[in-house]
Amino acid sequence: MKLHAFPLLFFVACGWPVCFSQSLDRVPGTEIFLSDKTRLILRRGDTKEISHQPYYYQPVNLRIASRGKDYEFLFLAYNSDDNGFADGAIMHMLLTWGLTSLQVEEADSLLKSLHGNGAFIAGALLIEPAIGKESLHIHSESPVAEMLNLSLKSKGGIPLSPGEKMALSFMFSATDAYQMIEFLENPEKLKGLFFDILYYTPAIKSREPFILRGEFQQWMENIGEKEISK
Repeated sequence: MKLHAFPLLFFVACGWPVCFSQSLDRVPGTEIFLSDKTRLILRRGDTKEISHQPYYYQPVNLRIASRGKDYEFLFLAYNSDDNGFADGAIMHMLLTWGLTSLQVEEADSLLKSLHGNGAFIAGALLIEPAIGKESLHIHSESPVAEMLNLSLKSKGGIPLSPGEKMALSFMFSATDAYQMIEFLENPEKLKGLFFDILYYTPAIKSREPFILRGEFQQWMENIGEKEISK
């Protein structure tokens, strides 16, 4: 059997959100931009102490998870009779979100420059699923989004805190497998393909869910696709 693969590490992992409540001050959020162009909205905790001002960031940086240098992503095209033509393909990935340790350091430094040394990044806002709404939206102006939605066979619950992971599994027909191979080998054709996670946060009352967004093209460019066993 010949395999056409973009092989990367795939592990299922899960975690539990830290169980505590967050109370926010009524002041507007602080917007900052990191050097990598990540946009952060920081909300100050409800405290009167000038020397101790915790700030929480709204969820950001939805991406494919990694373990060490390996991304937790797998695309595998297969055939059953070794005739060189794909009979179909599978794709697995783990999604996560949150700032990296380096991003937290940079955000903390920028925050202190704006609000003094008592201000610090205390973590992310707690989130919860958007009950009654589809938790994951895959969309674009091209047909690839419809293909992915139809091929999605299973998905885990949304990650409720930074570092938690959401598993997605896809199964493609032979025709769709060839299209996906073309897209993965040419990530620029994936421009405008977004994965959105819908969520609420108990600390901010809102009738409509918030959106945590990631762009598939950027994920694939970060990974750097690879072929084996051609």
